[in-house]
Formats: sequence, C-alpha cells, structure tokens
Amino acid sequence: LDKWQRIRATIQPEYLVIDAHRKIFELALDRNAKGCPVTLSEIAEHLDFHDDEVNLTWRMIIGMDEDVFSATTDYGPLPEKFIEMWIREIQRIHQQRQARHALSLLQTRAGADELTTQDIAEQMRAIQGLTTDHRDTSVTTSEAVSQAIDDIEAAMAGNAGPIISTGFPSIDASTNGYQPGELWLLGARPSIGKTAASIAMIHAATESVPALYVTLETSEKKMALRYISFLSGVPVVAMQRGQLNKSQIQSIMMHTPTVSARSILWRNGEADKTHTGIMAWITDKIRERQAKVVFIDYLGLIRHQNSRLDKRLQIDEITSDLKHLAIQHEVTVVLLAQLRRDA
Repeated sequence: LDKWQRIRATIQPEYLVIDAHRKIFELALDRNAKGCPVTLSEIAEHLDFHDDEVNLTWRMIIGMDEDVFSATTDYGPLPEKFIEMWIREIQRIHQQRQARHALSLLQTRAGADELTTQDIAEQMRAIQGLTTDHRDTSVTTSEAVSQAIDDIEAAMAGNAGPIISTGFPSIDASTNGYQPGELWLLGARPSIGKTAASIAMIHAATESVPALYVTLETSEKKMALRYISFLSGVPVVAMQRGQLNKSQIQSIMMHTPTVSARSILWRNGEADKTHTGIMAWITDKIRERQAKVVFIDYLGLIRHQNSRLDKRLQIDEITSDLKHLAIQHEVTVVLLAQLRRDA
C-alpha cells in the first residue's frame, strides 16, 4: 500500500476532535482520491481561510504568514509534520484519557459498535508506522556531558551571556534567570498580586530582551496604568480619579518615558481567547520581534477548542502545547494561574 492508502486505512477524519485539523485532513484525503498531488499549494488553494480557526491552525503548524498562500507558488509536498499532527491528536485521546473515556469517545466518533483496549493499542501501533522519515534526536550520555562541560567552561570564562533577570533575586538564584524552553506557572489565589508580580518580572526582563504579554482579562490601557503605578508608586485609583498631588504628578511624568521605551507588545484582552489563536499570535510575534519572554494572564481564561473535553484535560493540553512552543522557539513562557480561595 502507498502512504495515502495506509493513512486512509488507519486514520479516519472522525478521530480528529478539533474541527480545523479535521477539515485540513479531509481536504488532503479528497485531493488524493481525485488523483491530485497532496501538496501545500493544493491544500492552501482549496482551504477556506475565512474560517479563523482553520487560518490560525494552518499558520501555527506551517509557521507561515497569511500572505504566502498563492496558487502560483510551489510549496512542495505535504510535510510529515501534518501526519505527525494528526497522529498526536489521536495519541492524546489514547494517552491522556482514561481507557473508558477513550473507548466511549472513539466509539462515538468512529461509529464503531465494539472497541477494546487491545483494538486501540493495535491501532496506535499502526499509526506510529506511518511516519518513517524522522530526524534522529538521540544523544549519548557522553555527548550530553560534553555539552554540559562546554557550558560550564563558557560560564567560567565569562562567555555564557548575561542573565535575563526576573527582578526577584531569590528566583534568579534558583533559576539563573529566565531560561529558554521553560514553562513557568505563577499561581495564587485571587487578588494576591499575580499581575503585579508579572509586571515587575516583565519590567526586569525587558532591561535586556523584548517580551510579549497576553492579557485576557485586563485592557492594555489598564495594564499601562498598572505599570506606571508600579514604577511611580502612585495608586491606579488616584490616577483614574485625577486626584494627584504635585509630587505624584512629577513621579508619573518621570517614569512614563521608561514604560513607553520598554520593548513589550501587549495582546488585547478582547482578541481571540482560544489556545490555538493565542499560540498563533505568540508564534508570529516571537519571529517578528525576537521576543524571549512571554507572559499569559491567565490560564483559566484560555478557551480550548474542544469545549466538550474534561476541564482538567483541556488544561493539560493547553499547558503541553505552551511547553512545546517554549522549547520550539527557545523562549520562557510565564503562565499565570488563579487558585481557588479554599486552596
């Protein structure tokens, strides 16, 4: 069997629970069934990019901007990353959910009358065999030790590069500042000061690198006021009411240029709150601005595309995707989270 025959025999569109993934997969199957080459150009030409979910999913996976979708450009064959994406979607069902829930979901989606855990295991082994051209990322212990020694020697010689400070000496002492490829969770009960802490942390980070801040609850104007308040010591309420004395006005005027000069890009809280939309925006802006630190305020307001999924599993998938983004783009993602008052 050729690759597409094997794909048809192993993966059904109904297995993909995210609509955008399913639409792209169905289009690929349709082009193959009609004898057309399954290329990026063919897919891009026939996708409905007015569908925001499809547009954002496509851009996030391919890593391209909107203006590359041209029927006159040959983008080559459909990359293995698409097949890997579809495999991951099914693996999530298999690996992250309890066996009973996975069986029920597959029965509903695939229309199967009977499925056993053994059936699913055999199916997963078949799916794993679809991709054969994987880059070998194996590293021996000797190679890993050699790399670690190189880093130690570079640090001893003063060539390790500057630390990107968090603004909190105790955190810097434990983490050596912001580190690429890491996902940090900053959790606290409501009104404890998570956002205030994040402003202090992003202020310290942007002493040396650009940063992004996704605010899902507060407007960018309110965030600017809180930032000015952090530096000036003037309460936000006093600024909003205009009840300011001479020294407060002077402090605001003195610190406002510092805030304006910071290399921070804010994402409006009124924008798309789906996790794919947020990740697509972050990916675009990391490339555009060379950002090294990303703040997201906060986890509970990020919407998963599959609202039927158990909330705990939604959070698991969102955080897993953000971790993958941090590793892929070598940034630190700081994710704020609100804990229950009785926690």
